[in-house]
Amino acid sequence: MFLLMIALCHYSAAMVFFAFPIQVIKWGYSTMHVAILAFSMDGVLIAVRPLVKKLIDRHKAQKALVVASFLLLIVPVILLMAGRSFPLLILAKAFHGVALSIFLVANLVYVHVLFPPEMTRRALLWLGATAILPQLVFISFAEKAILSGRLWLFYGGIAFMAILALFLSLRLSERGGSLESPTRIAPLFHRKEFLYLAFLVFSQALVICISSNFMALLLEKKGISLWRFFTPYAVGTLLVRGPLAVWVSKVSPRIVLVLGFSAMALSAAGIVVFHDPLLILMCSFLLGIAFAPLQPTLISVAVERIKYEKNALLTAVITSDDMAWAFGPLIGGFLGKTSVVVAYYGVVFVATIAALLSFWGPVNEGPQKE
Repeated sequence: MFLLMIALCHYSAAMVFFAFPIQVIKWGYSTMHVAILAFSMDGVLIAVRPLVKKLIDRHKAQKALVVASFLLLIVPVILLMAGRSFPLLILAKAFHGVALSIFLVANLVYVHVLFPPEMTRRALLWLGATAILPQLVFISFAEKAILSGRLWLFYGGIAFMAILALFLSLRLSERGGSLESPTRIAPLFHRKEFLYLAFLVFSQALVICISSNFMALLLEKKGISLWRFFTPYAVGTLLVRGPLAVWVSKVSPRIVLVLGFSAMALSAAGIVVFHDPLLILMCSFLLGIAFAPLQPTLISVAVERIKYEKNALLTAVITSDDMAWAFGPLIGGFLGKTSVVVAYYGVVFVATIAALLSFWGPVNEGPQKE
């Protein structure tokens, strides 16, 4: 339970920043500045990953979570000091990237130890709900705080989450240990099947990354409140990662991937085209349902198909996901210089290609021997 609450705190702090582009634009910065801020977090997240591995190996996951929560507490302090200073805003987001990188790996260590391989897909569906729950409430809360000019409330909310995560981390047992060593990733890149799976992991993350980071700007142009996207999206995702998790875990991986990526493409296109709040809500709900099973399914397929160096495999797959979150904002910002709508058409294209690859690609229905 402590681990779930810690995850909820860290994910809540990350999710509220999806409303922050509104404040950045209010200060007179451009869409590209929004992209740079997002990259400053996720780029650092990838850069420090090797150091995070060493930290967990040496001090175990519990101490790593304490460090992550302490670093998260520094973020609102820097933000408060920054004012409108863009370099200091970048520094704050970089600290957040380090904190999030440590948390994600440490959290994965606990999951990897606590659940047997045959439960990986279902466990990731259930535990992934902590990344979605904050979107039901906290993003709307952040939007209202920003629009009402009470930025101190926005920063205070992040500080509260960090303090709670730090307190819970100190009370967490050291169960979970450290990752096995050595972790060898290089051999994986010689396998076409791994590259195929890595591209699909990158694709599903890229679609959600651009959608989340630039949704505030897109909906503001249409005069639609953020909750019309994030709340139904969260409900759809929670439905699949909660009550429907057992059923989804029994559906063939190929069907999940084909339908998931296809529905993502359709729903993203609908969000771009429609201006009716109800239609936006429906498309967002569909996007949540489509996205929810993709990453757990891809990870479970990778674990079943590639038997050796499991920790290297998990690290590589998660890094592929992280790369989408690092470079996605830059891609969206570059396209958004013309129009934010263009960025979303790019997302539709990526999701469509991924759906076609899922249909024709080498995803087998069951485990394979090496």
